[in-house]
Amino acid sequence: MRKCGLYVRVSTLRQAEIKEGSLANQEYLLRQQIKCKNGLGAGAWDVTEVYREEGKSAKNTTARPEFLRMMEDLKAGVINTVMVTALSRISRSTRDLLEMIETFKKYGVDFISLKEDFDTTTAQGKCFVTIVAALNEFEREQTSERNRASALARAERGLWNGGQVLGYDLPQEKEQKGTLLKNEREAAIVNNEIRRVRSAPGYLESEAFVAEIGPLAETEKPVTLPPGERLAELQPLRRRYEEQLAATESDFSRQQNLWPEKYLQALNQLMMEFQNAGDFSGWESARNEIDRFEMDRLLLPGQLATEPPRLLETQRQHLTLLQGYREARARGIINLAETQIKTLAELQSKYTKAGDMASAGEINAEIRRIRNAPEVQAAQNELNPPPAPETDAPTNAAAHPHT
Repeated sequence: MRKCGLYVRVSTLRQAEIKEGSLANQEYLLRQQIKCKNGLGAGAWDVTEVYREEGKSAKNTTARPEFLRMMEDLKAGVINTVMVTALSRISRSTRDLLEMIETFKKYGVDFISLKEDFDTTTAQGKCFVTIVAALNEFEREQTSERNRASALARAERGLWNGGQVLGYDLPQEKEQKGTLLKNEREAAIVNNEIRRVRSAPGYLESEAFVAEIGPLAETEKPVTLPPGERLAELQPLRRRYEEQLAATESDFSRQQNLWPEKYLQALNQLMMEFQNAGDFSGWESARNEIDRFEMDRLLLPGQLATEPPRLLETQRQHLTLLQGYREARARGIINLAETQIKTLAELQSKYTKAGDMASAGEINAEIRRIRNAPEVQAAQNELNPPPAPETDAPTNAAAHPHT
């Protein structure tokens, strides 16, 4: 059965207010097409949902609530056929249209446009989709080539190609873009951590051992199984622990990947509220923030708006949401580590009582490994960040007001 979603759109609110205007005409034409399909015996065609986009431009997809709702419905299987009267109703961007058709193909959704006689329920339409997918792949590869060439050119000019780096700030001023400015507070934290690691007993012992034996040829290197592989009981415990860590990281990655879209949806909703209230200044501020965010997908404390207050509140809410994801991940890692250490301590006690000190020592090494693991240390610092180093130079605070 064809579960059809009818997408109708007009560019202005004045057009939308006309009762028998363009929106009604578009819907009528699409319903007539469905009647025709049913009359030809092409299976059962049914109108499952109508998506009415009132006063929205087709230049982009992120600012159209009904379009976004339609995309969620087709991914959820609510509809399996999308119908429009013309391609211009659903997109005026070739790139957006190509990506959209690939999404339809991925979820097994057919697409029909009456004006262009575009119908993927037919063999001709399916052939056209294959051509469109090839064009989209070609466009992506060309974009990738251009990006690589641009990154190489920037590197040759001595400009920074990466994202945010702990210890440095990314200046937003046009004349300084592409450079890194040292953040004294963060740099002190990084340097303190490096010094702490280098002064750790295990590091010093390893350094002394390497210096003592000198460089070894590949054939001279001793073959020693790592802790946890010499004792059979440790292997399943470690495997389970690593699987649980991977699941925690996977949950965090999923939430982190969804966060930008949640922020953009909130900004689009805010822009609509400003528009409905007749607040052009607020609407423009929200629109500018959408444009800025789509450039690098970053929201840093130093990028918070001062006006309007509702935009600032939205930004703070989503920064708090992202921080909540990080803290939940950190708590999950620490809880896993504590549970694993408790299990290992019980096993160590059993071997100690039995007089098997070699096995007890091996378990003790595993406990130390978990306690000093980078992910556990990072999780502890996330929940209990080290205090900022004291400084007598007041100019640092002025240079970095967001710290």
